[in-house]
This record gives sequence, C-alpha cells and structure tokens, in this order.
Amino acid sequence: MLLRQVFFDKEILKFLAFTLSAILALISMDFFPSLSMGQEVTETSQKDQAGEAKLKIGQIIIKGARKVKRKDIIKVMSKKAPTLKDLFRTKPEFEEEILTEDIQNIKKLYWTAGYYSVQVAHYWKTSEENLVTIYIDIMEGEPTLIKDFVLEIKEEEIKSLEEKILKEIPLKVNKPFVLDNYERAKEIIYQYLADKGYPLTSVEGETKVDEENKEAHITFRVQPGPQAYIGRINIQGNLNVAEKVIRRELTFEEGQLFSQSKIQESQKKLYDTKLFKTAVISFDRAINEEHQIGILVKVVERTMRSFKFGVGYGTDDKLRGLVGWTHRNLGQRGGELEITGKASALTKEVEGNFRQPFFLDKNNQLLLSSLIEQETEPAFVLNKFGNKLRLSRKLTKTSEGFLGYNLEFNKLTEVGLITEETLQEIAADITLNSFISVGLRNDSSDNLFYPTKGNVESLVVEVSSGYLGSQENYLKAKTDLKGYYELVDKVILAGKLSLGLIYPFDAARDIPLFVHFFSGGSNSIRGYPYQKLGPLDQQGLPRGGNSLLESSLEIRFPIWNKIHGVVFADAGSLTRELLNYPLNDLKYAVGLGLRYQTIIGPVRIDVGHALNPEIPIDKYRLHLSIGQAF
Repeated sequence: MLLRQVFFDKEILKFLAFTLSAILALISMDFFPSLSMGQEVTETSQKDQAGEAKLKIGQIIIKGARKVKRKDIIKVMSKKAPTLKDLFRTKPEFEEEILTEDIQNIKKLYWTAGYYSVQVAHYWKTSEENLVTIYIDIMEGEPTLIKDFVLEIKEEEIKSLEEKILKEIPLKVNKPFVLDNYERAKEIIYQYLADKGYPLTSVEGETKVDEENKEAHITFRVQPGPQAYIGRINIQGNLNVAEKVIRRELTFEEGQLFSQSKIQESQKKLYDTKLFKTAVISFDRAINEEHQIGILVKVVERTMRSFKFGVGYGTDDKLRGLVGWTHRNLGQRGGELEITGKASALTKEVEGNFRQPFFLDKNNQLLLSSLIEQETEPAFVLNKFGNKLRLSRKLTKTSEGFLGYNLEFNKLTEVGLITEETLQEIAADITLNSFISVGLRNDSSDNLFYPTKGNVESLVVEVSSGYLGSQENYLKAKTDLKGYYELVDKVILAGKLSLGLIYPFDAARDIPLFVHFFSGGSNSIRGYPYQKLGPLDQQGLPRGGNSLLESSLEIRFPIWNKIHGVVFADAGSLTRELLNYPLNDLKYAVGLGLRYQTIIGPVRIDVGHALNPEIPIDKYRLHLSIGQAF
C-alpha cells in the first residue's frame, strides 16, 4: 500500500516527470553552452556596412562535432555567441578576420586530438536586425593512429626499466595520436627515471606523421645521466620554526637514493603544516664525485598568531557566528593551540584544542580538547563540560584511525513531557559520562568541497561503562559510506548510506536523551523538519532512537558559471528498538536544489518534499546551509 502511495500518487508523478524533463533538457543543451542549434534566420547579402550599424554575433551553430566536445571548440574561439549570463551585455561584434582565425584554432584543436585530415567549413547569415548567425560544419575524418613508438635508451644499466616505462606511457599502438598524451609521455618517462635516482634525465621526442596513411611513428630518446643520492640538505627562510620541525616533514634523508616523488611529497607536507606561506624544494643541477646532489628547502613562514571570525545562516541553526584565535608553532615544536567560540540557535560553545603532530612517531598526532557548551534541541537543553584526549594515526595516504578518551559532565533541562518521565532523575542532577572512542576513516575522494569521484568511509564506536567511572552504560556505533561518480562531463552521481546503533549494557537504566540518534533536517532526510523523523512524544517533540538508517542519492550538474543544480532523493528510518531497520517502512523525500560555489564550499538551497510523513507537516520545506549535504 505504501509503495502504491509513493509511486502512483499523481502529484509525485508530476514532480518526478518535471525533474526528469529538466535534467534531459539541461543535458541536451550542454548546460547552456555558448552555441545554439536554434532557428534559421532570414538570409541577406553581405554589403558594405560603412555608415550602418555594426554586425553583432547572435548565435553560433556547430554541426559534425563528435570526437571533440562542443564546449572545447567554443573555448578556442575568440568571439563567442552570447549565453544566458550575457543577457544584459552588449553582443560581441562580428569580425570576419577573427572568425577566420577561430576556424584555424578549431583545426588545431582537432590536430591535437589526432584528426589531421579534419575539414572545417563556415558561412554566416545576417538578419534584418544586423545579427549574424555563424554556421560551422566539421568533417572530422579518420584519426591518425599510432603505428609504433620506440624508446631509445643507450645506458645498459637502465635498459631493464624500458618495459616498465612503456607500461606507464599513455600511448598505445593503433590508438589515435593525441598530442597531450605525447607530451604527458615525456613527463612520465622523466618522472619514472627521476624516482629511480636519475634527476638529470633528458627526454627528447620525435614524431613522424604519415598523412596519406594516417599513421604516426614516435621515437623517444632518453639520456638518464648519472645516478644520484641525496647530498647535503640546506634549509633557508625559517625564522621562528625550528629546523628539526622542517626536517621531520621530509620523506628523504641524506644518503638515500634520489626520488622526485619524495621531493614533491615533502613539499606538500611542509605546506600542509600551515606554518608556511610557501615551501619550495629544489636540487642542484650538478652531481659531485660522491654521486650526491644538494637539496635546498626554502620556506616563507606564515604569521604564527591569527584571529578569525565568521557569520552564517542555516535553516536549522538560524543565524550563527564564530570567532577564533590560533597560535601556531607552540613551543617551537610545530604544535597548534586554537580557541574558538561559536553561537547559533542550536548551540553556544567555547572550545580549546591543542594539536601536536609527530607525537611519539611521525604518523601520529595528539589532540587535547576542552569544551563548554549549551545545546538547545527541540526536545531538551543540554549543558555540557567535556574533555577529550585523542591519539590519531595516519595509516595510508588516504586513511587514518584514532583512539580517544572522553570525560563529560552533562545536565539536562527543559526536557519534553514524555521523555521527562523517563529521565526525571537524570534531569535533576549532573551526570558523568566517561567513554572510550575508536574510529577509522578512509577518504579517496578527489576534492574536499566538490568531489567528482572516489569514496569516503568512516566508522566511529563509543563505549561508556561503569568500569570507566561513568554513570552511563552503552555502546554506540555509526558508519557512513559516501561515493561519487561522474556520469557524463561535470554531471556527478553522489550517494550516501549511514547506519547507527546504540546498545544499552544496563537494561534498568534508560539511555540519556542526548546520546540518542536523531533524524530529519538539512543534513539528514530533507523535506522533514529538524529531528522530526522518528519517534515523537505527546507534544510532538523528538524522542530520538537507537537504530538509525539514512540514505541519499543526488545528481549534481552545472547550470551557469558557479551555479550548480541538484536533484535528490532521501530515505531513512529511526526507531527506539535495538537493531531494527524496517526497510518496508522507510520515510521518503525528493527535491531540487541549487549550489553556489565559493572557496569555503557551496552555499546550498534545497527544497524537499516529504512523500510519506507519519504526522502532518508542510508539503514542501526549504533548507538553507553551507556545504554539500554529504
């Protein structure tokens, strides 16, 4: 019955039909590119325009482009047709000489893709309003294929590497000769040999193109030079940061075989310490008699003390503000002290954090944290004083784990009607919660704010027990799985699955309200009010639950400039029972959204529609926040 209600409701079908048609329209239009397949205008003869209004470009119609994307063709043209963003701007002037140059640029673009026999014809028509429609007809022809390529290495000691190098090169026999791949191949050859101790490698390439047979013959001549080891490491520019702090970030040592990848990795690690504005590692262009090469590490330090502030707004937390002060390089050992104050309709807090990298080991970081917080939720107000000790360790390039201990003093006030009966004793006193936490996280996504590929997996487990001096006894675990996949150019399919469980060790004592899971809102199941998906008391206040299931799918696509669109579907459940995830009774929501890209993440607007709520709620709900939903 529920599935029939969800999938056959007329209003829902209309919404889904509108969404699907909008996506298809955007894809078919290449997301408003600077060209059009528009209507043909009236043709007039080209006359001397002296004394008359200048001709303006109205639209550009491109036909025959299949192997090269239309948007890439437009990029190489100097004069572009107006798009939506140019609605209130003057249309570009039509110049025949510039158009001729643009046609040549289009040919060059095809040549770089291996289509040397491409033919590009063009003509234009002028309307009575002096608007020019430019027609570009492309006959791509057959691509020039790679017939063979040879790697010439004279030095016998590295000829054994030839087969491995060839496997790394993005050039394959009988595949189109793409100029970018050719240039990339030279870079790969150098990088491979530089990682094997040959930093002075030179790579020369020669290509012979047989236009008649559409064949390319490629030769790479490689001179690796002498093998080198890391020599003396000189450090310049550090005024406040101790030299040992810089050296511990280096992934190479004196006497080791030279590796270009380690040079690049060390440079990134230095920048990631947040101690330097710039960090550049270079090496000498000469090798001494001991086969050593000198290394220079040059840094420019940042200001070691800084102040920050910010304001924002979200549908759930309303107006919010932040102030913070940071002291870097504390004790000249690279430690960082940060004190932050935050305030919003949901929380008011002051938090201090001290982070010490390289704690006992180069892959470890120690975190000491103290927090004073007042959390105002729909069902309760929680006053908290907490302390945290956490040791995190980098496991691989993309993964890390942590082990921590938390000590919290909590006081509940203004508890709702139903929950107050079960928490009456707790609400009257300050309770002690002492627990151990352990977590794992792997992040292979390609961008923090705007991921297009990769995955993010995380697991956090908390154990609170009387053996730790706690008044609470429970196990709480939550795992999140996120994935990102590019369907077509810049159209991203994003998905999320979250599972949570709470297991009480003491059946005679209820789990505190502030430990429970809550669901619904901007970062949860959109279309539902904040924390209103799940069990409610007689006053309609959320009671929270012990078993959480949330899932989301989004299609993210560009609209114009920095504005992107989103179509989403969310589903989830929250129950008080243990390990109870009713797949046949999930709550669903669908919606549309807009994203405006900024350097700190997208400004997000979502309109969600709850399909099958248990209680009467508004048909549509607006969610405003900063950052992706997941």
